[in-house]
Amino acid sequence: MLLDDKTAFLYGKLEEEIYMEIATGYKEVYADLGNNKVLVLKMAMYGLVQAVRQWFKRLSDVLITLGFNPCESDPCLMYRINEEGLCIILMYVDDNLIVGSRKAIDKATKEIKAIFSVTVSAIATEYLGCEINVAENYSCGLIGQSNLYKNLEKKFDNMIKGQRATETPSTPGFHVVRNIPEAVFISDHDQKLYRSGVGMLLFLLKHTRPDLSNSTRELSKVMDKSTEGHMKELCRVMKYAIDTKNKGLKLRPEDTNDKWIIKAYSDADFAGDKETRISVTGYVIYFMNVPICWRSRGQKGVTLSTTEAEYVACSEVVKELLFIVYLLRHIKIEVELPICVNVDNIGAIFLAENQNSSDLTKHVDIRFHFIRQYIKDGTIMIEFVHSSENDSDIFTKNVTSETFSRHSEKLIWTKEEY
Repeated sequence: MLLDDKTAFLYGKLEEEIYMEIATGYKEVYADLGNNKVLVLKMAMYGLVQAVRQWFKRLSDVLITLGFNPCESDPCLMYRINEEGLCIILMYVDDNLIVGSRKAIDKATKEIKAIFSVTVSAIATEYLGCEINVAENYSCGLIGQSNLYKNLEKKFDNMIKGQRATETPSTPGFHVVRNIPEAVFISDHDQKLYRSGVGMLLFLLKHTRPDLSNSTRELSKVMDKSTEGHMKELCRVMKYAIDTKNKGLKLRPEDTNDKWIIKAYSDADFAGDKETRISVTGYVIYFMNVPICWRSRGQKGVTLSTTEAEYVACSEVVKELLFIVYLLRHIKIEVELPICVNVDNIGAIFLAENQNSSDLTKHVDIRFHFIRQYIKDGTIMIEFVHSSENDSDIFTKNVTSETFSRHSEKLIWTKEEY
């Protein structure tokens, strides 16, 4: 269920003393005050810097008085467990997503409507620019962003017209190089268009298209000094995204009678950045066989071996897993432990499971060794997986069409497939 708060920012109570000039349409009403007078704001209003924060605080306070508990891992998530069952409210400005048992949702909705003026959508078909499509029996679904694809087509149709279709978003083995000797950069107008295109792709991959992660990460390296080659590669990614606009995030959870299952894949492309020699971290996390979190990004510093790069990537995915576990525990969802993290480097697995030191690994920053603690207490389990079966491979490099299709089919699917 979706709750949309009408005039949400007008409910916020101000903590500071704020004055405003009398608006043009009201100067006659307040003419007796004189020209040098101003108004004192008693409540928040649209346009104030404090408006969003004060609305969030007001809504949170109201929900707490109604018996909801804030999640310590994410303050935007509130939950309540009573005789009606579990009710979870996810707050994002004035759009509130409510899930839980039907009785608990109905009671919470009634209580909120008695305080705020809200509109209620019984079925959440759209949230934060994403369309939610669910099968009639609720066994599976798909999340898409059709409006964003329309904007992509409108802005880049002339640039990709006549371009041949491809099976991968980026050219296999393609790497963006920033400092090209005697490079000819595109015009300011085209550079602005380039930044806009990459920004739209970033919003697309964030919600529904994890398969575009690495190609977009590469393109985002040159947001200020792009060449014709970079623009050509952007058009290729745009062409692929538009040609596959019927695809979206795959939702088909596995059945469970007891504890829920989380599984993760981690990988690294050693020295993947050909200029800085920074390695690239990639990972994907599945919750009941549904992809819920993915990432493709350069590591913070230079690593000296494949083992070290894979170890750093593994520590990144473990941090994300711990956040997910803590969040689920707050809303009383039990996760099956240990959580399996699949890694395709034996050296990294050995380093994670054994507290030893050698000339090759004694320099590794101590902050990455925290995963040993969670392996020891049974929260995390590192397992070897062959590179051909490592789903995070496509998050670290631009791969061939065969490798790409093998891994991406686990992440996305078309409307016809659900």
